[in-house]
Amino acid sequence: MTIISITDTATSTKEAAIIHHEPPKLSLTILDELDAEQLSLISTAISEITGEDPTKTHHLKLTIHSPATLDDATSALISRIGLKSLSLSLFPIVFSRQKQSFSSLAKLIETNQFEELDFSDMRMGNGGLANLKEALGKNTNLRRLNLTNNDITDGVAPTLAEILKQNKGLVALNLSLNKVNREGLEILIAATELRELNLRFNEIKEGDILARILEQNPKLEVLNLSNNELNYHELLKIANALHHNTNLKSLSISFQDYTLATDEIDERITAATNFLAAMEVREILKLPLKISLVDLDKEDIIESRKKDFQSSHPVELISVIKDLMRQNISSPQPSSTTSDFAAKRLDPHQLSNPLV
Repeated sequence: MTIISITDTATSTKEAAIIHHEPPKLSLTILDELDAEQLSLISTAISEITGEDPTKTHHLKLTIHSPATLDDATSALISRIGLKSLSLSLFPIVFSRQKQSFSSLAKLIETNQFEELDFSDMRMGNGGLANLKEALGKNTNLRRLNLTNNDITDGVAPTLAEILKQNKGLVALNLSLNKVNREGLEILIAATELRELNLRFNEIKEGDILARILEQNPKLEVLNLSNNELNYHELLKIANALHHNTNLKSLSISFQDYTLATDEIDERITAATNFLAAMEVREILKLPLKISLVDLDKEDIIESRKKDFQSSHPVELISVIKDLMRQNISSPQPSSTTSDFAAKRLDPHQLSNPLV
């Protein structure tokens, strides 16, 4: 591990920038405005670390702590070192009130084709993201966008739709810790290139749109819905949509914040049952699916239902299996061996609960 400190030219004590290298990760943190000498020192140090291997710059992450550093000199440095990842995480909240800062950031985004942008905790609001919409549209290399904790609401829907339309290569979107609900979620139905979607802590109550996202985006691999307000009736809609998406590898539905009514007990059991069925189906088809069910398994319901599965393959599971077998699963296509295995293992004639 190597740490290089770039000090203030005048005082020689105050840190202006820090380079941290722990292979393969390389990070540059800019704490204050940099002069030409400091910029040169940074460029030289990074060049010595990366050598002639351009792929090493893909591991380079820049974190900026002050709006004042969003200048032409910083932009030139970014271009020179081939930076791919920019983080403004924990940027001063005052930034969101300064149009000049947004203009500087927009210029920085337009000038440099970033693959990853981290705007978490900037609290920029819908208007702030709208100010960056055009610049983000021109950054056609963008692959990952983190908008965690930015005071974003459903009012961001038109802006988000435009960003997704212009950035067809975007594969990861983090909207956690915002208040994106029905209108914002409807925009995501058309985002069929996304592989990772994080929607935790958004006060989401409706499962039908989330089910449609799963059904319409067969490429989605990671979906985080934890810490929302989905009751078991809404979770059941999500569970029933899982067989439409054979690429999904991770689903988190933990810690849904709502009061459990007595008449929801049966729905809770059914929801847990269907999520277990989805995991069982994936195991049989050799397409593993990890589901985080923390807080759904109150009173050990999941454990008891799991034992039921292992002993008597319920009708719901057979139905899902047969439904899958009737579909053309294109990505990935299970081999005939896998399908034969599933059919053999779950032959309805050999079960205590045959499918009628």
